[in-house]
Amino acid sequence: MTFVQTRLQHRSSTTSRPAAIVVELAFVVLFVLLPLVIGMVEIGRAVMVKTILTDAARKGGASGAVNTKTYADIYNDVDDVLNTDHQLPATLSNGKATLTVTVASWDASSQTYGSDTVVTAATFAPKQYDKISVKVAVNASDVTWAFLKYTSNDVESETVVMMRQ
Repeated sequence: MTFVQTRLQHRSSTTSRPAAIVVELAFVVLFVLLPLVIGMVEIGRAVMVKTILTDAARKGGASGAVNTKTYADIYNDVDDVLNTDHQLPATLSNGKATLTVTVASWDASSQTYGSDTVVTAATFAPKQYDKISVKVAVNASDVTWAFLKYTSNDVESETVVMMRQ
């Protein structure tokens, strides 16, 4: 018997198992690929939300840098980006987002800034050349769809720093 005949005889004696292959593929898809895809979507959503929050902080910071604007203007601009522009479920107006505004006073004699002080609507009174910082945060469970819904961490914007004109 030749080598080719032996290989053909061996191949015909083995049985095909298409059902087992389908079951194995189903397990791989269900337990490996599906969580991987859902995780990628969740991380993509978190990055998107962070970008939206940073956009909102930029708009609020730009508002705070204008000499005639108030804390209410910063608040309204940030909420406008979250609510109107991107329609996030977490906004300032529904209490699911937080806005942190800090002001550091400019000392002209020493040419330095003082320490950052968190301000509210009642205490917001920056002068020309003061440094205004704006940061927006939301709870991850308020803006994600699947895995990150069970975390207690916040998704925060970058801190946007601008000088009052």
